[in-house]
Amino acid sequence: MKTKTPCPDKDCKSINVRPVDGSDPEAPRWECQNCGKPRPDINKEIEMANRKAAKEADRAAKRKRNAEAASAKLVANSHTNGQVPLRQPVERNPHVRPLPCKLEDQKEIEQASQDFAALYRRREATLEARRTKMAEFKDELTGIDERMAELATTVEDHLITRPVNCIERFYVETQTVEVVRLDSGEIVETRAANGRDAQDELFDANGQPKAPSGSEDDDGDEDLGDEDEGEGDEEGARA
Repeated sequence: MKTKTPCPDKDCKSINVRPVDGSDPEAPRWECQNCGKPRPDINKEIEMANRKAAKEADRAAKRKRNAEAASAKLVANSHTNGQVPLRQPVERNPHVRPLPCKLEDQKEIEQASQDFAALYRRREATLEARRTKMAEFKDELTGIDERMAELATTVEDHLITRPVNCIERFYVETQTVEVVRLDSGEIVETRAANGRDAQDELFDANGQPKAPSGSEDDDGDEDLGDEDEGEGDEEGARA
């Protein structure tokens, strides 16, 4: 029996199943006809297929009965309503058309299984190739869009993006950093300081900013020293 879903074994993929030996004929257990693996997943599928086939057979039988009844009625009333009795149909126009046929040759069944598995693998490979191509196209389109945005800015605002020397200003009290371009002094970015900005050498053990080398206190001490020396010279001259 054929199923819609192939065998879950990736090396098999057969769509043919058969009842397991010794299983209940009324509710058989199924296995793959090719590799012999159990196929419990198709019980519902087979049950629905059997129901569908039974319904279709009932419909066909009903159509046949209706057609026979219509023919019999037409023949019975042919003498009363003026119609000509039905004659044998004329066979004509021989031709060939594709129609479902029962397969009896096991080789043809196995060949159909192999063809199905090959088509399934081909479909998966095609889908994977499509995903790869779509990713490539997406990356290329992203680059094109970014370049188009830059050119649009150049055309509309007469601006172009180029490398410019910049410097960072770190404000200890507010823990903020400003990025300033050196060619114009314009602030191009303001952000919160991070661990890299607030380095340990900028603070003492109490978390206070360290005094920079050459501070005003040092300069003041040196100035006082000079004044003291000057006063000493003046006293020596008076003596």
